[in-house]
Amino acid sequence: MPIRLRLAMAFAAAAAAVFALGGWLFASGLSSAQLNTIDSQLTVQVAQAGRYLTSAGNAPRAGASAAGRRSLSRTRSCRR
Repeated sequence: MPIRLRLAMAFAAAAAAVFALGGWLFASGLSSAQLNTIDSQLTVQVAQAGRYLTSAGNAPRAGASAAGRRSLSRTRSCRR
C-alpha cells in the first residue's frame, strides 16, 4: 500500500475521531446548559406559584409539597 494512501487514511481516522469528540462535547455542554436554564425557570415559577397560593389562603397539602420536592430532586440528580 502506498505511503500517501496510508497517511490519508490515518489523517481521515484522526479527523473523524476529533470531529466525533467535538460533537459529543458540544452536545453534552448544550444539554447541561438547557437543563440548568429550565431548572432555574421552574424554580422561579414554583416560587411564584407558592406566593400566589399562600396569599390566597389556599396552602397546599403537606403531602403534595413533599411529592413536588421529591420530583425536583430526582430531576437534579439525573442531570449529574
